[in-house]
Amino acid sequence: MANQSSGAKKSKPANKPDQRQAAKLEFRDRVLAQLGLVATVTARAMFGGY
Repeated sequence: MANQSSGAKKSKPANKPDQRQAAKLEFRDRVLAQLGLVATVTARAMFGGY
């Protein structure tokens, strides 16, 4: 039991960085998409609603 639990703890941190990196990339994509929407909306407002 002790060996299995320690093994599970050792295997989890190896997977966490990948999940965190994927989450960061997904978050970055969302932010860029939102910034793009904001930029288009502000551009439309500035240039008369094209």
